[in-house]
Amino acid sequence: MKQDILEEGAVYHIFNRGNNKENIFRTEDNYFYFLNKATFYLKPYYDVYAYCLMPNHFHFLLRVREINKQSASKPRSLAQPLSNLFNSYTRSYNNYFVRTGSLFQEHYRRERVKTDEYFINIFIYIHNNPVHHKFVSEAKDYKWSSWNAYLKSGSNLLMMEYPLQVFDGIEAMEFLINSRKEILLDKSF
Repeated sequence: MKQDILEEGAVYHIFNRGNNKENIFRTEDNYFYFLNKATFYLKPYYDVYAYCLMPNHFHFLLRVREINKQSASKPRSLAQPLSNLFNSYTRSYNNYFVRTGSLFQEHYRRERVKTDEYFINIFIYIHNNPVHHKFVSEAKDYKWSSWNAYLKSGSNLLMMEYPLQVFDGIEAMEFLINSRKEILLDKSF
């Protein structure tokens, strides 16, 4: 599958899973650590709209920010912050669990989100992923997705304004997340 090149201003669904479908999060500390690293590496370069961390895979919905060409902290490529996140997490994970080698599949996957309709569907899909995999029966009950941050109106990592605008507010967003659980849940990861 040919990968889409990341472009400034574009929105993407970013996802990957553990090598050989192995778990990439084994403890609560792993989840916290990954989210802290995501805030550190991604926030300066991307607007993160949604995420879901599952035991053996993850999803992000994000927009690549316009990078100031004069900035001293400009990455070598628009994908570099993502690479830095995954490499940093892998090094720490391997040290903690006394293992070596690749943690993630060879390359993370990305799909460009070109329409508001697709944005809404991916947003719902990401937050209902734990329902699909039968970890919970309601998206709000899963601890490692951004859905609870929307319900509680706060997150260091997320930029919530655009999704709330696309959905026309939190009430409509909540209604669609709850009423369209089955939407796109047959999409294979």
